[in-house]
Amino acid sequence: MPQYSGGTDLLCIGSTSSFSITNLAPGYSLHHWNGGNVTFPNGNTSNPVLVSGSSQGQGWVQAVINTGAGQYTVAAKTFWVGIPTVNSITGTSPIGVYQPATYYAELSSFSSLPDSYSWATSPSTGVTITSYGHYASIMFTQPGWYQMVAKAHNACGWSSYAMKMVNVISGYSMAISPNPATGETTVELVNDNKEVLALLTEWDYEIYDSMQSLKEKKTKLKAAQTNVNTASWKDGVYIVRAKIGDEVITEKLIVKH
Repeated sequence: MPQYSGGTDLLCIGSTSSFSITNLAPGYSLHHWNGGNVTFPNGNTSNPVLVSGSSQGQGWVQAVINTGAGQYTVAAKTFWVGIPTVNSITGTSPIGVYQPATYYAELSSFSSLPDSYSWATSPSTGVTITSYGHYASIMFTQPGWYQMVAKAHNACGWSSYAMKMVNVISGYSMAISPNPATGETTVELVNDNKEVLALLTEWDYEIYDSMQSLKEKKTKLKAAQTNVNTASWKDGVYIVRAKIGDEVITEKLIVKH
């Protein structure tokens, strides 16, 4: 049975490869067809046929053979043309600091035969990247927004970068006790991650009443907790807004005498 033999599984743009059909009966004629991304620089009726890569993507060639006994279509030979294509990066966002997460470089096709990958973030300070090829384990030690990029390489060269924005949060929450408050209450930042809590340098807070008027403000607090005197405040619901770096968390404070 006639079939394609030889040729390549990866054809770079501008390069050529010969594809032959074996087991041909005497007195045949044939025409090769292609699925795009390639051309036949010497025509499409010879055997072997010369194929040239013209644009990036999946390519294939197929032949129709005519003999005295009739017509036969040879099964297509598929291959990749050009560099890989990384369509996107998938993975968790938002993600907490010191929480390793896995991110994937999503290729348009593994038939592009990637042999290596490159992963990076901006900013890169405090980021640990362990690459396993098309996926990577990444851990952030500082909160904020990060631009993550990945690209893939094959024998034809490097792909363009795919990009993903990752929001890294500290994982802080706020505890207010007692709540409801009468004369005094304590506002405290809490975090299940002891490493994050140990890195706390300073934070600010603001308290607003029900009319959105600023009631109290403290800045550059060093300790994780602070006392608030509510003895002279009217009964009602107040909003406590804490800011740790670029992260903002809020909680309700009820005053009831």
